[in-house]
Amino acid sequence: MRLLLFLGFHLFCFVSLAQVETDTLQLSKQIDSLMQLDRSNYSSRDYHLYQNVLKKSRKLKYHKGILRSHLETIQYYTTHPNIDSLFYHSRKFEKHQKKYPSKDLQLEYLRAMGYILLYDFALPEYALPYHIDALRIYDENDVKTKFRLNRGIADCYFYKGQYQLAINQIQKIIKDTIHVDVRSKNVMKVSLAVAYQFLKKPKQSRIVLEEVIKESAQNQDSLHYAYAKVFQAHNFYYEKEYQKSIDSLMANFNLLKKYLPRGVVNHYEFLALSYNELGQFKNAVSAMRKTIKKSPANERPKLYDHLSSYYIKLGKKDSALYYNTKKSHIVDSIRDLEKKIYTEFYETKLDLIKTAEENEKIKLKQVILAKANNRQKQYIISLFLGIACLLIGIIAFIHYHKNNQSQKEIVSLKKNEKKILQHHIKLREDELSATLIGITNKMQGLKEIRDQFSTVINEGTAEDLKKSLKTFDRFLKNNTSNINLTERIESQYPGLVIELKELYPELSKTNIRHCLLVKLGLSIKESADLLNVNANTVKTARYRAKIKLGLSEDISLKDFLGELHNTSFIKAS
Repeated sequence: MRLLLFLGFHLFCFVSLAQVETDTLQLSKQIDSLMQLDRSNYSSRDYHLYQNVLKKSRKLKYHKGILRSHLETIQYYTTHPNIDSLFYHSRKFEKHQKKYPSKDLQLEYLRAMGYILLYDFALPEYALPYHIDALRIYDENDVKTKFRLNRGIADCYFYKGQYQLAINQIQKIIKDTIHVDVRSKNVMKVSLAVAYQFLKKPKQSRIVLEEVIKESAQNQDSLHYAYAKVFQAHNFYYEKEYQKSIDSLMANFNLLKKYLPRGVVNHYEFLALSYNELGQFKNAVSAMRKTIKKSPANERPKLYDHLSSYYIKLGKKDSALYYNTKKSHIVDSIRDLEKKIYTEFYETKLDLIKTAEENEKIKLKQVILAKANNRQKQYIISLFLGIACLLIGIIAFIHYHKNNQSQKEIVSLKKNEKKILQHHIKLREDELSATLIGITNKMQGLKEIRDQFSTVINEGTAEDLKKSLKTFDRFLKNNTSNINLTERIESQYPGLVIELKELYPELSKTNIRHCLLVKLGLSIKESADLLNVNANTVKTARYRAKIKLGLSEDISLKDFLGELHNTSFIKAS
């Protein structure tokens, strides 16, 4: 029965592990299928799917699933900006990543955070560290990833207004990424030209833009051709050829609208700047208002400044004040956002620092414990060597002493000693067996008296009968001979109980008591009568004792105890 329970337990454990493995595999396949979703347009349904995957991953302790779920939720906020939720999942990802590192997922995470903070929230200060960290761990053979990360760093400098740093970074990208396609390079060249424009270096800007226009025409790249044309028209503005800038912008408007709709906002902004320089303030207002409609919030304060100045020149101070007020509101909201992000960003970093400090403390404790263990090992080894040397000396002395005596005399004395002791033990065993049998007979007699007493009691009430029987049962239990049985039997076998306790410390007093009864040669029935229990209880007790002694079924408990006692006797003699 116990064997069946044992096998059943292990089978259950195996099935449970197999089920967990199956659930993990299914979850991995589910994550792979979710990876096929359109990342450019996550829906709320997609978000809930990943939250469900996150719960399952936590339950199964599937660490890759936990990291992937947090990462994809972060990707979700690319199209659904929410700075609080973004940093919440960012902290969760980084904490779990510290415990269960995954280089590939870490790289994806750094790229995603850098992209969102830069292009969705226009926060280059916070995006830059993510791009730099990603650049440290990317695969050097992955040219496209290297290009994108370097481009992100250049855009961070660009957004921060550090145009010379942006120029240096872009020139480095163009030089290093020789395997990147022409179109990607043209994106960077246009950024380079724009940086030159901000630094008021139209000549250098013109050279770069002409190169982009030429390469785009050769490669039939209408998108970058239109893009370069817009900034080439704006280059005339920096060369103070304002009408030429307006004419060029108008001439290329349809091309821009067809191939690069998002560039229309630049078209209107550049028109407004040139109209202003020519004194055509109404046209400048009209163009700037169109620019503001299509511009992100972080760009609007600068545009509102321009618009207010145009209204002032038109003599419309109320309109100028209105747009100045709108500018102030946007600036305040941007500052509040920056404060919140600053807090979230540095709280995340502080959490990571605290985690790192805790890890360092744990490592330091481990080093201290290792040193203490080494010292303890050295002490134990020294002590062991000292004891070994002492034992070797004692053994050598005993050996020398014994060699001085007659070998035959020693053997003869040992044989006589053994016979005398065995005879003594046999006598004590017989005496003890007789005593125990006598006790058994007395107990049997008491049981018979109890039965007679029960018959007599039947004439009384049922309650009186129960009380009498319980009282008599307690009397039998309190006066049974098994209270001091272990001590009395132990006195007949010097050192046997000690030997059992030393070799098998897991044996209980009850186990040892049954071992001694077996040693005395009592049958199961005799033992049951002696202990006032049923035969099945004795069988179970002997079986448990065999298990704790580590005996197989083909070795009897009596034979094992006999060999153990004989071995102990020989050692003692």
